[in-house]
This record gives sequence, structure tokens and C-alpha cells, in this order.
Amino acid sequence: MHFHLQLLLELLSGVHTQPLFAFTHAGLLDLYGEENIFGNLDDALDHAREILGLPKLGRPIDFVPTVKREEN
Repeated sequence: MHFHLQLLLELLSGVHTQPLFAFTHAGLLDLYGEENIFGNLDDALDHAREILGLPKLGRPIDFVPTVKREEN
């Protein structure tokens, strides 16, 4: 008998303030985990690389925030 362990991790990117607010009030933020919700795809992919033990690439030099909470 063979067993395969599979891990499914959902990362959300491009999440703006209003959907994040709705996630929080619906209890979905706890379900997904705040550490798995990102304002942009570059950060989400770097998190996935980190989980897989791969080096992070970071944001591109010409990165422009599209989500207000990334401006700081």
C-alpha cells in the first residue's frame, strides 16, 4: 500500500481593501490565514517559493503598487 501526502495551499493575490474587509467579517481571513493573502502576484509567488525552499526573486524594479496597503 502506498500513501501520497499532498499539500494544497491557496494563496490569494491582488486582494484590495474592500474584499479584505469582507473576508475579515466573514471569518475567511482566519480560514485562509493573513500570511496567505497578498496585494500583488510577485509577493504571493515569493511566498510560494519560500514554502518550496526556493530563493525569493522579489518585486521587479519597476513595481507599481495597485493595492493601497502596499504603498508604505
